[in-house]
Amino acid sequence: MEKKLIPRLMTLLFVVFSIVLLWALFFSRTVVAYLTHEMEKNIQAWLMETSKRGAALVSAEELETYQTPDDMSRSDYQALRYKLADFSNDSGVLYVYYLRALDNDNFQFIIDNDFDEATRVGLDTTPASIAQTPGLPEAFLGQVGITELGSYMTGWEGLFSAYAPIFDNNGNVAAVCGIDINDEIIVSARQREKLLGFLSIAATILVFASGILCFASYRREALLAHNVKKTVEEFARSIVSSGQEHYQKMNELFTALRIMRHDSKYHQNVTLGFLRKGETDKAIEYLGGLQDELSKYELIHFCDNQVINALLLHYAQRCKESNIDFNFKTSMPAKLSISDYDMCIVVGNLLENAFEASQNLNTNKKINLDMMLHNEQIVLRVENNCKAETAEKENTVSDRGLGLRSVQLITERYSGNLSVKQIWHPAGAFGVFTATVLINVG
Repeated sequence: MEKKLIPRLMTLLFVVFSIVLLWALFFSRTVVAYLTHEMEKNIQAWLMETSKRGAALVSAEELETYQTPDDMSRSDYQALRYKLADFSNDSGVLYVYYLRALDNDNFQFIIDNDFDEATRVGLDTTPASIAQTPGLPEAFLGQVGITELGSYMTGWEGLFSAYAPIFDNNGNVAAVCGIDINDEIIVSARQREKLLGFLSIAATILVFASGILCFASYRREALLAHNVKKTVEEFARSIVSSGQEHYQKMNELFTALRIMRHDSKYHQNVTLGFLRKGETDKAIEYLGGLQDELSKYELIHFCDNQVINALLLHYAQRCKESNIDFNFKTSMPAKLSISDYDMCIVVGNLLENAFEASQNLNTNKKINLDMMLHNEQIVLRVENNCKAETAEKENTVSDRGLGLRSVQLITERYSGNLSVKQIWHPAGAFGVFTATVLINVG
C-alpha cells in the first residue's frame, strides 16, 4: 500500500507545483507588462510637460520677428539658440525647436538648439507637411500632441516627440514648441519585456522536463528494485539523486528570473529617475547593465530531445566553469523508443566519467561527444583526454567502474554494445579515452 501511495503523492505534488508555477509565470509577466506600460506613460507625461515649459520660454510676438533666412544672422536670434541649448541640457532632451504654420498643409521651422550646420533646422529649412508629422496637428488645434512609439515623421525616425502650442495675445496658435528624445529607452524596455517572457517560458519548460525526469527515475528504480543486483540498485539511487540535483539547478534558474521580474519595478524607477534629471546616458548605461545580467541566464537549444538537451546544458555549464573544452555534435529527435531514464543513465554516466577524468588534468582538458540516430540505432561516442596509462590497451568494461557497468547493462537490454579504448595522444604525455555505445531502438 505504501509503495503505491508514494508515486501517487509525487504525482499530486508535481501537479500542484505545476499549477503554482503556471500561475506565478502568468502573474509575473502581467506585472512586467504593466510596469513597462506605466514607464511609457510616465515618459509621455514628462515629455508633454517639458514641451509646455519650452513653449513658455519665448513669446509669439518675439518669434514673429523672425521671418526670413537673413534674420538668422541677428544677434537676438543666436541668443535664442543658446537659450534653447541651455534648456535642452537642463531638461535632458535631444532637440528643442520652434515652428509655425505656413498654411493649412505645411509648416516652417523657425529655430532649434542645434549649432551643427549639417543637422540644424531654421528659417532656411524646406517646409514640411503638418498632416504627415504625428502629434503636430493637435498642437496647431491648441492641444499638446505627442507621437506614439513607431509613428515617426519621414526622415526623423527613432525620435519620440511632443508638441505644445504657443498662443498670441488674441489666444490664437501662433507657433509650436517641439521636443525630441531618443526612443531607445522605451524600445529597449519593450525588448527586455519580451526577453523576460521568453526566458520565463524556457525556464518553465526546463523545470517541467526536470520534474518529469525525476519522477520517471523514481518509477524506474521502483520497477528495477525487485530484479537487479545490489550494486545496480545503489547506482539507480545515485541517478535519482543526480536528477534531483539537476532539477534543483533548473529551479534555481527560474527563481533567479522570477526575482529579476519582481525587481523590474525598481529598475524602472531608477531609469525614470535618471530621465527626470536629464541623465539620459546614465539611464542607457543602467539598462545596458541589466541586459548583461539577463544574458547570464541565456538558455541554449542543443537538440530536440529534452533529456539529452538538459544533460548537455548541464555539462556544458560545468565544463565552462572548469575550463574544459566541450565539443559535441548531436541531432537526436524528440521521441525515442528507449526510455528517458535509460537514456539519462547512458549519457549521464559517460559524460560524468569524461568530466571527472578531464578535471584531473592540468592542461589539454577536452571532451568530444558525437551522437546521432542511424539505421534505427543510437550511435554515441564520447572521447576525453585523461592521465596517460603506461601503454596502449583495449579495455574491457570490467576494468572500469560501476558507471560503465551500468551503461553496459542498459545497452545489453536493447541488444546493443559498449566498447572502450585508451591510447597515447601523439601530441603530448596524456591519454585519450574513448567510449562507443550502440543501442538498437528499431
